[in-house]
Amino acid sequence: MLIILLLPVTAAAMATKDDYSDAFKMARQKSAIIDPEKAALPDRFDIRNKEAVARSENTPLADPATSGPGGDDASTPPKSGGLPEFTLADLESFVKRSDDGNFMISLIELFYSAGDVEVRRVLNGQPVETVAQVVPDAVNNPNGTRVRAFRMFMQCCAADSRPVSIAVEFAKTPPPYKEMGWYKLVGTMDFQTENGIMTPILKLKDMIEDKEPDVRIQ
Repeated sequence: MLIILLLPVTAAAMATKDDYSDAFKMARQKSAIIDPEKAALPDRFDIRNKEAVARSENTPLADPATSGPGGDDASTPPKSGGLPEFTLADLESFVKRSDDGNFMISLIELFYSAGDVEVRRVLNGQPVETVAQVVPDAVNNPNGTRVRAFRMFMQCCAADSRPVSIAVEFAKTPPPYKEMGWYKLVGTMDFQTENGIMTPILKLKDMIEDKEPDVRIQ
């Protein structure tokens, strides 16, 4: 009897996709508006933290000795509150660049960077690339030149999963793309206050169809 019961349960589990459905993610994305300046920053997405970058990107850390001038920030005086000033030299030391010279930063780290004054000052205008799903921007898109890039983020369990997104801005109307498709997004970072919320914006240079990353955001 036990075997008879286990067979359909096992078959159903094996056939079930180990992910949220596109419809679920789309519904959550449309309803979610998060202010990065008020959101609690998970340790593993703190771009100031070398180990956090290594874990979330699953890539080796850059060598401070070869990452450019100022790689060693030991002499940097600490800020009020005990945190050292975050500089471009830190970014060079903590974050790997692509062969094209773009900082390879997860979308969730780009989102949370908007909540840190110094990190967003350093990232502003820097070339970055990230991988995310793309949907129409229904948040703030008066000129029809934006889409939104997002990733699902689970803090502790599936019940609290939520989409984290940034605006992606084109110079003109976006070209055709697959809604909910995965893309590598390349551009420069900008940060603007919109509707009272500090908004991370990727000024797009290139959008290349990609596959879902193996590393899950959890």
